[in-house]
Amino acid sequence: LVLAQSLDRIVLYGGAAFDLATTEVFLRRGYAEGNPLLRGHSIKRVGIAGGATLGADLLTRWLHRQGSPKLAKALNYTIGGIHIAVGGWNLRAK
Repeated sequence: LVLAQSLDRIVLYGGAAFDLATTEVFLRRGYAEGNPLLRGHSIKRVGIAGGATLGADLLTRWLHRQGSPKLAKALNYTIGGIHIAVGGWNLRAK
């Protein structure tokens, strides 16, 4: 029951971690970062991606407390799903 209540947050953080991990692997293989905000050092990427994910989590927690739990979950699944899709796209690089 607790896992089901937190599944949207697992998707949010897991998706972001998957995206970041696949990005780092392929950058080390010589590929280029497509997002100009995330170009540069790995620490910068982790900080920006982690901060954005934390910000999304804080926003959706606030929405949940304001009486919009379905919207909060939908946003977490959407943002996490986008990260999963981007990580999957990264895996297409050969």
